[in-house]
Amino acid sequence: MTTADDLTALLEEERAAIKRADFPALVTFAERKIALFERLEQGDGDAGTLTRLKDCAERNSALLEAAQRGLGAALTQIGTARAAATPQTYGPEGQRDALGPGARRIEKRC
Repeated sequence: MTTADDLTALLEEERAAIKRADFPALVTFAERKIALFERLEQGDGDAGTLTRLKDCAERNSALLEAAQRGLGAALTQIGTARAAATPQTYGPEGQRDALGPGARRIEKRC
């Protein structure tokens, strides 16, 4: 197996890890990719092989960016849900006031 084949296989493994959201594994892929790219620099990679590797790397990069956007959207949704979980009302001067643990007592007027 050539260095390019090893790198292609590693990029495919990385793609699978991204798809299953195995983010801790991505750190080990980065270290292994660096070593393989250093080996590839010493050898003669033909243009077709380098183009194939570039395409695989770009595809993985696009997946990572999509995962990052998805995680950001999830964090936004969690923040929205948390804010909605704390009931709010308005005080006598029109300011927002939180209800719930630690909030002031509700006064019922008849």
